Amino acid sequence: MCKNLKAVLAGVLCITSLGMSCTAWTANAEDITSSDIIIQTANNTPRPFEIKPDDGYFGGSLTAYTLSDYTDEAENWDADFLNQALGVTTIQSVDGTFINDSSNRRELFIKLTQDDRQTAFEIAQKLYNTGWFYDFAMTYAWDSVTEDTALPFNISPDEKFLSNTILTLVKANYSAEAENWTADYLNQLLDITNIKDVNTMFTDDFTGRRCLFISMKEYDREIAFETAQELYNTGLFYSVDMNASEELLANDEPLPFDISPDDGYVGGSVIAFTLLNYSEESKNWDADFLNQALDVNVIDYVDGDLMSDNEGRRGLIIYLNHNQDDKQTAFEIAQKLYNTGWFYDIEMNYLCGNDTAPNTEFTKGDVSGDADVNILDVISINKAVLGKETLSQEQNQAADLDGNGKVDANDALLLLKYIVGLAEI
Repeated sequence: MCKNLKAVLAGVLCITSLGMSCTAWTANAEDITSSDIIIQTANNTPRPFEIKPDDGYFGGSLTAYTLSDYTDEAENWDADFLNQALGVTTIQSVDGTFINDSSNRRELFIKLTQDDRQTAFEIAQKLYNTGWFYDFAMTYAWDSVTEDTALPFNISPDEKFLSNTILTLVKANYSAEAENWTADYLNQLLDITNIKDVNTMFTDDFTGRRCLFISMKEYDREIAFETAQELYNTGLFYSVDMNASEELLANDEPLPFDISPDDGYVGGSVIAFTLLNYSEESKNWDADFLNQALDVNVIDYVDGDLMSDNEGRRGLIIYLNHNQDDKQTAFEIAQKLYNTGWFYDIEMNYLCGNDTAPNTEFTKGDVSGDADVNILDVISINKAVLGKETLSQEQNQAADLDGNGKVDANDALLLLKYIVGLAEI
């Protein structure tokens, strides 16, 4: 299998740029309703409205299935159209991308500006009364949401977790409020200064809980552990977890330089993983700095914004000038980088030979091919969904977690849930 090193170094959370809630990816009605939706092509009359205002669903969103007569027209229905049609102002967005069933009915995922159950129920009633829809599905909460009792805090300070990232699920009652939580807010709440960034846009899962990715300023496991404890003690969170690493290196010594000039790599770029001690500093290394440090003038651009592995090392993608992007030059630059003593590992961008049969073996979830399933694989899936990254055949197989034959946002959600222990793949 080719080393797709761009995937290994997939960038910042595209989850953020998707701007989608976890509920937006629950396209299968049987997963979220109390009764199965049985669709018969021959019958295109609305099903009875069976939703009750006291059902245990999560307010804030609902899914509406159009009658097949309105499938084409409904593709253009947006929040403004439905707000005007219903005489309301509470519809925030409409996703009408999917036509999921055999009777050609369009599925509209409707997100509301208010997340209370009564509002969601009233909107469902108004939609039903238009006569345009075959059936509705509310986003139902798991049984545990009734009380939304926090899971036990079971992180140990001796665990091998990623030291700069804390993964949390906010209790459903605080989900809407948590969208505005910033690093400053949490630092003030906990009376600390350790939190660097809070990503709140990955939003809700089936329960209506908001996912927060909390980045720390330092790569210090003890500080991260103490911060996780303090977050849990606020009572605002359903679960607090760390991003676990299967293997924690006992030291931070460079790996042996085992690249050969005869290897079948592609000239033009070199991938370098910093030692932990240089992770923060290397964020500012650019082409001028490395050209001067190596006494060369062949480096054109350095992408140093990506945190690359489970130990907190930074991955630098180092691009060479177009007129000096041959394999020999790339090999020599790799050697010089290694000799600085700043890097844990140096990789080249490999090219599969035409005479080599592709490796069809893959591990579900391991999109980056680094033999570990982690948040970097979620990033790769989301970059592919956004069209910012092209996956190989093996990567597509590893990324298609729901088995629907395509890689989409639902696969990213399933993988994230697997990483935090909320799902199996």
